[in-house]
Amino acid sequence: MIWKKLWETLTRKKVSNYNPIILNEIDKNYPKDFIYEWNHKFPIDRWWRQKHKVAFNSSIHREISFIDMRMEWEEDILFNKISKDFEYIPNIGDFMKENTDIRTEEERDIDFQNEFNNTFKKNSD
Repeated sequence: MIWKKLWETLTRKKVSNYNPIILNEIDKNYPKDFIYEWNHKFPIDRWWRQKHKVAFNSSIHREISFIDMRMEWEEDILFNKISKDFEYIPNIGDFMKENTDIRTEEERDIDFQNEFNNTFKKNSD
């Protein structure tokens, strides 16, 4: 919608090149509309800027790629889910892992040996 309106305005006024000052004179709501549409189309971008307190279209904002933003967003989602599943208890080691294995060391060794033998048996067949 905004792009169509902008195109009609630009073609009617016969503006030969892009100039923000001219665009602001043509449509004073254009910057607000553009930012609104941007945030609507790219919500991860908005999330990333809020998280890092980076202004829209700043040099830092322009340097970061969408792939980097997406990877950071996925990592946050993953670790938020993990941290909800496991309660952190200080000074006990890795809080992201919980040992739910109740087998003895001998049972684990036997299971490992069986799994090891089965793997090589399948590969040799």
